[in-house]
Amino acid sequence: MLKIWSMKKEQQKAENATEGAAAAAPKKKKVTAAQLRVQRDLSELSLGSTMSTEFPDPDNILSFILYIEPDEGMYKGGRFSFTFNITPAFGQSGELVLRGR
Repeated sequence: MLKIWSMKKEQQKAENATEGAAAAAPKKKKVTAAQLRVQRDLSELSLGSTMSTEFPDPDNILSFILYIEPDEGMYKGGRFSFTFNITPAFGQSGELVLRGR
C-alpha cells in the first residue's frame, strides 16, 4: 500500500515538473471537432484538374477558397471562386458559402 502511495506522489511530481516546463513553452491550440471533421473531409476530397483550393491562413483549415476553372462548355476560360468559412459547430448547423467575383 505504501509503495502505491509513493509511486503516486512521484507521478504527481513528474507531472508538475512537465507542467512547469510546458508553461515556459508556447501552448498548443486545442483541436476542435469541427477541425477534425474538415481535415478528414478535405483529405478524402478528390479535386479534378479544373479545381484548386487556397488556404489564406495555413493555420486555419476552417476558412478556404475553392477555385473552379471549367475547361469545356459555355463557361470555358472562366474562373469561379467560392469562399468557405466553416463555423466551429460544423456538422451541427448549416454552413455559409459565398461566391466571390
